Amino acid sequence: MPPVSMGYFYDQGDSVCVIGAGASGLLATKNLLEHGFAVDCYERETGVGGAWNWRHDRSPVYATAHAVTSRPATQIPDFPMPDTWPDYPHHSQILSYLERYADHFDLRENIWFGTEVVQVRPAEDHRWDVITRSTGGGTERTDRYAAVVVANGHNWSPKLPEYDGLDSYQGEVIHASAFQDAATLRGRRVLVVGAGNTGCDLAVEAAQHAKACWHSSRRGYWYAPKYLFGRPVDQVNERVLAWRLPLRVRQWLLHRALRLTVGDLTRFGLPRPDHRVYETHPIVNSQLLYYLGHGLVRPVPDVARFHPDEVELVGGETIRPDLVVFATGYLPRFDFLEPRVLGIED
Repeated sequence: MPPVSMGYFYDQGDSVCVIGAGASGLLATKNLLEHGFAVDCYERETGVGGAWNWRHDRSPVYATAHAVTSRPATQIPDFPMPDTWPDYPHHSQILSYLERYADHFDLRENIWFGTEVVQVRPAEDHRWDVITRSTGGGTERTDRYAAVVVANGHNWSPKLPEYDGLDSYQGEVIHASAFQDAATLRGRRVLVVGAGNTGCDLAVEAAQHAKACWHSSRRGYWYAPKYLFGRPVDQVNERVLAWRLPLRVRQWLLHRALRLTVGDLTRFGLPRPDHRVYETHPIVNSQLLYYLGHGLVRPVPDVARFHPDEVELVGGETIRPDLVVFATGYLPRFDFLEPRVLGIED
Protein backbone atom coordinates (compact mmCIF):
# COMPACT_ATOMS: atom_id res chain seq x y z
CA MET A 1 0.00 0.00 0.00
CA PRO A 2 1.46 3.40 -0.94
CA PRO A 3 2.10 5.93 1.85
CA VAL A 4 -0.78 8.22 2.71
CA SER A 5 -0.06 11.95 2.85
CA MET A 6 -1.44 13.50 6.04
CA GLY A 7 -0.56 17.07 5.10
CA TYR A 8 2.64 17.50 7.07
CA PHE A 9 3.73 13.86 7.08
CA TYR A 10 3.40 10.64 5.10
CA ASP A 11 1.87 7.80 7.07
CA GLN A 12 3.84 4.60 6.47
CA GLY A 13 1.44 2.45 8.50
CA ASP A 14 3.15 -0.46 10.26
CA SER A 15 6.44 0.01 8.40
CA VAL A 16 9.74 0.16 10.27
CA CYS A 17 12.47 2.73 9.67
CA VAL A 18 16.11 1.59 9.85
CA ILE A 19 18.78 4.30 10.08
CA GLY A 20 22.04 3.23 8.48
CA ALA A 21 23.06 0.54 5.98
CA GLY A 22 26.18 -0.69 7.69
CA ALA A 23 26.46 -4.22 9.06
CA SER A 24 23.89 -3.73 11.82
CA GLY A 25 21.45 -1.86 9.58
CA LEU A 26 21.64 -4.52 6.89
CA LEU A 27 21.03 -7.32 9.39
CA ALA A 28 18.10 -5.44 10.92
CA THR A 29 16.58 -4.79 7.49
CA LYS A 30 16.96 -8.39 6.38
CA ASN A 31 15.48 -9.87 9.55
CA LEU A 32 12.58 -7.42 9.68
CA LEU A 33 11.71 -8.24 6.07
CA GLU A 34 11.85 -11.96 6.84
CA HIS A 35 9.36 -11.44 9.66
CA GLY A 36 6.91 -9.69 7.37
CA PHE A 37 7.58 -6.04 8.13
CA ALA A 38 7.78 -3.35 5.48
CA VAL A 39 11.10 -1.51 5.86
CA ASP A 40 12.62 1.77 4.76
CA CYS A 41 16.36 1.95 5.41
CA TYR A 42 17.96 5.39 5.14
CA GLU A 43 21.67 5.64 4.31
CA ARG A 44 23.41 9.01 4.07
CA GLU A 45 26.15 7.60 1.81
CA THR A 46 25.87 6.14 -1.69
CA GLY A 47 26.65 2.53 -0.79
CA VAL A 48 26.30 -0.06 1.95
CA GLY A 49 28.99 -1.08 4.40
CA GLY A 50 29.03 1.73 6.94
CA ALA A 51 32.39 1.98 8.68
CA TRP A 52 33.80 -0.80 6.49
CA ASN A 53 33.23 1.21 3.31
CA TRP A 54 36.51 3.09 3.02
CA ARG A 55 35.02 5.21 0.21
CA HIS A 56 32.80 6.99 2.74
CA ASP A 57 33.99 10.23 4.29
CA ARG A 58 33.16 9.01 7.79
CA SER A 59 34.89 5.65 7.47
CA PRO A 60 37.76 5.14 9.97
CA VAL A 61 39.23 2.34 7.83
CA TYR A 62 42.84 2.68 6.67
CA ALA A 63 44.73 0.85 3.94
CA THR A 64 46.11 -2.07 5.96
CA ALA A 65 43.18 -2.56 8.37
CA HIS A 66 42.08 -6.12 9.09
CA ALA A 67 39.40 -7.50 11.39
CA VAL A 68 40.49 -8.22 14.97
CA THR A 69 37.97 -11.04 15.17
CA SER A 70 38.46 -14.18 13.13
CA ARG A 71 36.32 -15.16 10.16
CA PRO A 72 33.89 -17.50 12.02
CA ALA A 73 33.28 -14.84 14.69
CA THR A 74 32.85 -12.08 12.11
CA GLN A 75 30.58 -13.74 9.56
CA ILE A 76 26.78 -13.76 9.69
CA PRO A 77 25.47 -17.25 10.55
CA ASP A 78 23.13 -17.58 7.56
CA PHE A 79 25.61 -16.07 5.10
CA PRO A 80 29.06 -17.57 5.78
CA MET A 81 32.25 -16.06 4.44
CA PRO A 82 34.21 -18.16 1.90
CA ASP A 83 36.34 -20.89 3.45
CA THR A 84 39.23 -19.75 1.27
CA TRP A 85 39.42 -16.39 3.02
CA PRO A 86 42.13 -15.78 5.62
CA ASP A 87 41.48 -16.13 9.34
CA TYR A 88 41.45 -12.32 9.70
CA PRO A 89 39.87 -10.75 6.59
CA HIS A 90 41.10 -7.47 5.08
CA HIS A 91 38.70 -4.52 5.24
CA SER A 92 38.09 -4.69 1.48
CA GLN A 93 36.94 -8.31 1.84
CA ILE A 94 34.52 -7.39 4.61
CA LEU A 95 33.08 -4.60 2.46
CA SER A 96 32.61 -6.95 -0.49
CA TYR A 97 31.00 -9.46 1.89
CA LEU A 98 28.45 -6.88 3.10
CA GLU A 99 27.75 -5.80 -0.48
CA ARG A 100 27.08 -9.41 -1.49
CA TYR A 101 24.91 -9.85 1.61
CA ALA A 102 22.76 -6.89 0.53
CA ASP A 103 22.47 -8.29 -3.00
CA HIS A 104 21.80 -11.88 -1.92
CA PHE A 105 18.83 -10.86 0.22
CA ASP A 106 17.63 -8.14 -2.20
CA LEU A 107 17.99 -5.41 0.40
CA ARG A 108 18.96 -2.52 -1.87
CA GLU A 109 15.38 -1.95 -3.01
CA ASN A 110 14.54 -1.08 0.59
CA ILE A 111 17.46 1.33 1.04
CA TRP A 112 17.21 5.05 0.33
CA PHE A 113 20.80 5.97 -0.50
CA GLY A 114 22.04 9.55 -0.25
CA THR A 115 19.38 10.28 2.33
CA GLU A 116 20.18 11.44 5.84
CA VAL A 117 17.90 11.44 8.84
CA VAL A 118 17.57 14.93 10.26
CA GLN A 119 15.30 14.20 13.21
CA VAL A 120 13.35 11.40 14.85
CA ARG A 121 10.63 12.48 17.25
CA PRO A 122 7.84 10.70 19.11
CA ALA A 123 4.38 10.93 17.55
CA GLU A 124 0.91 9.97 18.71
CA ASP A 125 -0.09 6.34 19.28
CA HIS A 126 3.48 5.37 20.20
CA ARG A 127 4.71 5.97 16.65
CA TRP A 128 7.62 7.98 15.28
CA ASP A 129 8.03 10.85 12.84
CA VAL A 130 11.23 10.57 10.81
CA ILE A 131 12.40 13.71 9.01
CA THR A 132 14.79 13.09 6.10
CA ARG A 133 16.48 15.03 3.31
CA SER A 134 19.05 14.43 0.61
CA THR A 135 22.58 14.30 2.00
CA GLY A 136 24.07 17.75 1.89
CA GLY A 137 20.78 19.64 1.76
CA GLY A 138 17.46 19.76 -0.01
CA THR A 139 13.81 19.65 0.89
CA GLU A 140 12.88 17.86 4.10
CA ARG A 141 10.25 15.12 4.18
CA THR A 142 8.44 13.66 7.19
CA ASP A 143 7.31 10.03 7.33
CA ARG A 144 5.53 8.38 10.24
CA TYR A 145 6.62 4.84 11.22
CA ALA A 146 5.53 2.23 13.71
CA ALA A 147 9.10 1.75 14.93
CA VAL A 148 12.65 2.97 14.35
CA VAL A 149 15.90 0.98 14.46
CA VAL A 150 18.94 3.19 15.08
CA ALA A 151 22.03 1.71 13.36
CA ASN A 152 24.03 4.81 12.47
CA GLY A 153 27.27 3.44 13.93
CA HIS A 154 29.57 4.80 16.62
CA ASN A 155 32.99 4.94 14.94
CA TRP A 156 32.67 8.18 12.98
CA SER A 157 32.70 11.11 15.46
CA PRO A 158 36.31 11.46 16.76
CA LYS A 159 36.85 11.80 20.49
CA LEU A 160 39.68 14.27 20.95
CA PRO A 161 41.33 14.70 24.36
CA GLU A 162 42.05 18.07 25.92
CA TYR A 163 45.56 18.92 27.07
CA ASP A 164 47.11 22.12 28.33
CA GLY A 165 49.08 23.79 25.55
CA LEU A 166 47.64 21.70 22.72
CA ASP A 167 46.37 24.79 20.89
CA SER A 168 49.88 26.26 20.72
CA TYR A 169 51.64 23.03 19.70
CA GLN A 170 53.47 23.56 16.39
CA GLY A 171 53.59 19.94 15.26
CA GLU A 172 50.89 18.20 13.25
CA VAL A 173 48.01 16.64 15.20
CA ILE A 174 45.46 14.24 13.70
CA HIS A 175 42.88 11.80 14.97
CA ALA A 176 43.23 8.15 13.95
CA SER A 177 40.10 8.57 11.83
CA ALA A 178 42.12 10.81 9.47
CA PHE A 179 44.86 8.21 8.98
CA GLN A 180 44.65 6.46 5.61
CA ASP A 181 48.00 4.94 4.72
CA ALA A 182 51.68 4.74 5.60
CA ALA A 183 52.56 7.85 3.59
CA THR A 184 51.29 9.90 6.55
CA LEU A 185 53.98 8.36 8.77
CA ARG A 186 56.93 7.94 6.44
CA GLY A 187 60.07 9.63 7.76
CA ARG A 188 58.19 11.28 10.66
CA ARG A 189 58.76 11.27 14.41
CA VAL A 190 55.40 9.94 15.55
CA LEU A 191 53.65 9.87 18.91
CA VAL A 192 50.61 7.57 19.01
CA VAL A 193 48.32 8.34 21.96
CA GLY A 194 45.98 5.54 22.94
CA ALA A 195 46.45 1.83 23.60
CA GLY A 196 43.27 0.39 22.15
CA ASN A 197 43.32 -1.91 19.15
CA THR A 198 43.57 1.00 16.70
CA GLY A 199 46.35 2.70 18.68
CA CYS A 200 48.36 -0.52 18.76
CA ASP A 201 47.84 -1.08 15.03
CA LEU A 202 49.02 2.46 14.24
CA ALA A 203 52.06 2.07 16.47
CA VAL A 204 52.94 -1.03 14.46
CA GLU A 205 52.47 0.96 11.24
CA ALA A 206 54.75 3.68 12.58
CA ALA A 207 57.37 1.10 13.60
CA GLN A 208 57.61 0.02 9.97
CA HIS A 209 57.52 3.43 8.28
CA ALA A 210 58.28 6.27 10.70
CA LYS A 211 61.67 7.62 11.71
CA ALA A 212 60.76 7.15 15.38
CA CYS A 213 57.68 6.04 17.26
CA TRP A 214 56.48 6.62 20.80
CA HIS A 215 53.36 4.87 22.04
CA SER A 216 51.56 6.51 24.96
CA SER A 217 49.14 4.66 27.22
CA ARG A 218 47.43 5.75 30.43
CA ARG A 219 47.30 2.32 32.05
CA GLY A 220 48.33 -1.29 31.65
CA TYR A 221 46.42 -3.65 29.37
CA TRP A 222 46.42 -7.33 28.52
CA TYR A 223 47.78 -7.97 25.03
CA ALA A 224 46.43 -11.15 23.48
CA PRO A 225 48.13 -12.57 20.38
CA LYS A 226 45.97 -13.14 17.34
CA TYR A 227 46.90 -16.83 17.50
CA LEU A 228 47.00 -19.02 20.59
CA PHE A 229 47.97 -22.69 20.34
CA GLY A 230 47.88 -22.38 16.57
CA ARG A 231 44.28 -21.12 16.38
CA PRO A 232 42.77 -17.62 16.28
CA VAL A 233 42.51 -16.51 19.89
CA ASP A 234 38.75 -15.87 19.80
CA GLN A 235 38.19 -19.45 18.61
CA VAL A 236 40.19 -20.74 21.57
CA ASN A 237 38.11 -18.53 23.85
CA GLU A 238 34.88 -19.85 22.32
CA ARG A 239 35.99 -23.40 23.05
CA VAL A 240 36.74 -22.50 26.66
CA LEU A 241 33.34 -20.81 26.98
CA ALA A 242 31.70 -24.01 25.77
CA TRP A 243 33.06 -25.74 28.87
CA ARG A 244 30.82 -23.45 31.00
CA LEU A 245 33.58 -22.82 33.48
CA PRO A 246 33.21 -20.15 36.18
CA LEU A 247 34.66 -16.73 35.28
CA ARG A 248 37.50 -17.03 37.81
CA VAL A 249 38.59 -20.35 36.28
CA ARG A 250 38.53 -18.89 32.75
CA GLN A 251 40.54 -15.90 33.95
CA TRP A 252 43.12 -18.19 35.52
CA LEU A 253 43.41 -20.24 32.33
CA LEU A 254 43.90 -17.18 30.11
CA HIS A 255 46.34 -15.59 32.57
CA ARG A 256 48.41 -18.74 32.45
CA ALA A 257 48.22 -18.95 28.65
CA LEU A 258 49.33 -15.32 28.30
CA ARG A 259 52.20 -15.81 30.73
CA LEU A 260 53.40 -18.72 28.58
CA THR A 261 52.94 -17.03 25.19
CA VAL A 262 53.39 -13.31 25.86
CA GLY A 263 55.30 -13.22 29.11
CA ASP A 264 55.83 -10.34 31.52
CA LEU A 265 54.65 -7.15 29.81
CA THR A 266 56.77 -4.96 32.07
CA ARG A 267 59.87 -6.39 30.37
CA PHE A 268 58.90 -4.36 27.31
CA GLY A 269 58.44 -1.19 29.31
CA LEU A 270 54.66 -1.48 29.43
CA PRO A 271 52.79 -0.78 32.68
CA ARG A 272 51.45 -3.76 34.55
CA PRO A 273 47.72 -4.33 33.93
CA ASP A 274 45.59 -3.01 36.81
CA HIS A 275 42.72 -5.40 36.11
CA ARG A 276 42.08 -9.03 35.33
CA VAL A 277 41.46 -10.39 31.85
CA TYR A 278 37.83 -10.27 30.67
CA GLU A 279 37.23 -7.17 32.83
CA THR A 280 37.90 -4.85 29.87
CA HIS A 281 38.00 -5.35 26.11
CA PRO A 282 41.27 -7.17 25.32
CA ILE A 283 43.90 -5.80 22.95
CA VAL A 284 44.38 -8.31 20.13
CA ASN A 285 47.74 -7.67 18.48
CA SER A 286 50.62 -10.03 17.72
CA GLN A 287 53.01 -7.43 16.30
CA LEU A 288 53.23 -4.69 18.92
CA LEU A 289 55.38 -6.70 21.33
CA TYR A 290 57.58 -7.75 18.40
CA TYR A 291 58.37 -4.14 17.54
CA LEU A 292 58.72 -3.18 21.19
CA GLY A 293 61.24 -5.96 21.55
CA HIS A 294 63.17 -4.65 18.54
CA GLY A 295 63.23 -1.09 19.85
CA LEU A 296 61.14 0.28 16.98
CA VAL A 297 58.30 1.32 19.28
CA ARG A 298 59.08 3.03 22.57
CA PRO A 299 56.34 2.84 25.23
CA VAL A 300 55.79 6.04 27.20
CA PRO A 301 53.27 7.13 29.85
CA ASP A 302 50.30 9.43 29.35
CA VAL A 303 50.74 12.95 28.01
CA ALA A 304 50.84 15.63 30.72
CA ARG A 305 50.80 18.75 28.53
CA PHE A 306 51.94 20.19 25.23
CA HIS A 307 54.56 22.85 24.65
CA PRO A 308 55.05 24.67 21.33
CA ASP A 309 57.83 22.33 20.17
CA GLU A 310 57.65 19.33 22.51
CA VAL A 311 55.35 17.05 24.46
CA GLU A 312 55.70 16.63 28.20
CA LEU A 313 54.83 13.21 29.60
CA VAL A 314 53.57 12.27 33.04
CA GLY A 315 56.71 12.07 35.13
CA GLY A 316 58.37 15.06 33.49
CA GLU A 317 60.12 13.56 30.44
CA THR A 318 59.77 15.52 27.21
CA ILE A 319 59.82 14.21 23.64
CA ARG A 320 59.82 15.98 20.27
CA PRO A 321 57.43 14.32 17.80
CA ASP A 322 56.45 16.18 14.64
CA LEU A 323 53.23 14.17 14.27
CA VAL A 324 50.80 13.25 17.05
CA VAL A 325 48.09 10.69 16.29
CA PHE A 326 45.23 10.54 18.78
CA ALA A 327 43.84 6.99 18.75
CA THR A 328 41.44 8.01 21.49
CA GLY A 329 38.19 6.52 20.27
CA TYR A 330 34.90 7.93 19.14
CA LEU A 331 31.86 9.65 20.60
CA PRO A 332 28.47 7.93 20.22
CA ARG A 333 26.35 10.55 18.49
CA PHE A 334 22.65 10.54 17.73
CA ASP A 335 22.12 14.11 16.59
CA PHE A 336 18.70 13.25 15.20
CA LEU A 337 17.38 12.17 18.61
CA GLU A 338 16.40 14.51 21.41
CA PRO A 339 18.19 13.71 24.70
CA ARG A 340 14.88 12.90 26.40
CA VAL A 341 14.28 10.08 23.90
CA LEU A 342 17.49 8.47 25.15
CA GLY A 343 16.55 9.09 28.77
CA ILE A 344 19.14 11.84 29.12
CA GLU A 345 18.35 15.00 31.03
CA ASP A 346 18.96 18.25 29.14
